[in-house]
Amino acid sequence: IEAEVNKIELANVKKRNDDSFEEGREYSPRKKQEEIKSILPAYTEFVSRKELRQYLLKANTKIDEIRNKINNNELKVLSDFKQKLSHYIELKGKLEEFEREKEKPQIDKNKFTSLYLENFKGFIQKEEEKQCENTIKIRPITLIYGPNSFGKSSILQSLLLLNQTVNEGGDYKTVCLLPKGSTVNLGTFSDLINKNDTSKELRIDISLPFNHYFDNENISVKQDTSLLTKLYFSYYFKLTKGHTILSKIDIWAKIIDYCNTDTIVETPKKLIYTLELKSNQNNVYTIIRHYRNDIASDEVFLGDSGQKQELKKISFFRLEEFLVEEPFKQIEEILQNLVYVSSFRIQPERVFIPEQNRRDYVGKNGEYTAEILYDKELKKHINYWLKEIAGYELSEDNGNDKVKSINLNDEKTHIQKINLLDLGSGIAQVLPIITQAFKSENNTILVEEPEIHLHPKAQATLGEMFAVAAKERNNTFVIETHSENLLLRLERLIRLGKLSKDDVSVIYVDKDINGSKCIPLKLDDDGDIVNINEVPDGFFEEGFNELFDVGNK
Repeated sequence: IEAEVNKIELANVKKRNDDSFEEGREYSPRKKQEEIKSILPAYTEFVSRKELRQYLLKANTKIDEIRNKINNNELKVLSDFKQKLSHYIELKGKLEEFEREKEKPQIDKNKFTSLYLENFKGFIQKEEEKQCENTIKIRPITLIYGPNSFGKSSILQSLLLLNQTVNEGGDYKTVCLLPKGSTVNLGTFSDLINKNDTSKELRIDISLPFNHYFDNENISVKQDTSLLTKLYFSYYFKLTKGHTILSKIDIWAKIIDYCNTDTIVETPKKLIYTLELKSNQNNVYTIIRHYRNDIASDEVFLGDSGQKQELKKISFFRLEEFLVEEPFKQIEEILQNLVYVSSFRIQPERVFIPEQNRRDYVGKNGEYTAEILYDKELKKHINYWLKEIAGYELSEDNGNDKVKSINLNDEKTHIQKINLLDLGSGIAQVLPIITQAFKSENNTILVEEPEIHLHPKAQATLGEMFAVAAKERNNTFVIETHSENLLLRLERLIRLGKLSKDDVSVIYVDKDINGSKCIPLKLDDDGDIVNINEVPDGFFEEGFNELFDVGNK
């Protein structure tokens, strides 16, 4: 505006000096004002130069404010963009990690995959090529069959022995195994060693799933992008000077390269480390390395960079870590969290006084079942399976807080609030198992004879209940049973595609002059047992023999 005014003044000066300027015509301020108005129509009256400068100053200030706002907005936009870009990069990294994870086999660090027994009760020492005879593959549902006193219970007892040692052992420096405790009573070391021969070593193997990732030394990659390793731990116990000691630990491995999914090659099981107890120190173990150039074509590094030569024992089954991912800690936690429901499940009281403690465990005899029945989410599962198995459901508990009872409603007769003691024994026996199956999550649950007092159809439905609890609650069930109907339902679920054959492990425990042995029964995609002929006396042949009068009279 100021520039335009100056132009007008210069033009007027020029006009006054122009030869064509009309003589006698006065160029007055009024004329100047009119000319300014002609180029600034927004002004209805004359503004002085001072007023104009003040207006321009305000206009410049306003422009600066607007410019600052624009700059600030640009900075905010830039900041938002950088933040979103950072978030995008993070998401991209997670997506790439997820894609890598999809290539890895499914693993579960809360479980173990196999158990091997040697010189434990009826299970004798086997030659290396025959060790598979005493190996029990653990799957989401593991069924253990066999005649009475052939060794079925010994399998569960070996796990309970380790569980009891971890939970009740007290001073690990003086106690390595605790055969006698509140969970199981196996007597002394002499009672649990094969043929009571205390000169023998007791061996228990536990394998962890393919969940340990190690690098090939010749490949510069991240820790979890090279070799996938399945670890086996062999614990050896022996009696020395009247005390049971953990004499050594062998660590075995199988390795695959999961990155090359088209040509996955699994190496044979190889011994990679031996941890041997030093003679003069009860809790210090010397490390003996076996792995170099023995497992795979390239040298595999499984330990830490410090290359430890000795390890100290820090608890019953845990040593100072020298392998990545702390497998010793994992084993101890698995053993510590085992859940056990025995075949001797007690009848509940007609009325009971509830405890104030919140429990997660029904107890080995089902004695705490009533304490945890009425959890809202848990009750939904219990009612569904009680209806499926027996036609009953839990009634609403309207009792006072001091005295309660377990009452059920009959689905068919619509009779309400029937006390559990007034019904058949089958419901009272199966209720703790249903309760624990859905109360637990990510647990290994040991169950003895869940089919007690149930008719055949109910036993089959119980098999389906185990399948659902294994899938929905990620539980693993190791079940000692005599029920053919339970297995038949699982075979049917495999045939219908609701269960994988790899979800079920069936073990038949047999015995000969040398002792007990385990025969794994293999299932095909139709759920049929393909190696039934390996069972010496047949598998559930009694009905056929009785019907057709086959066998000795």
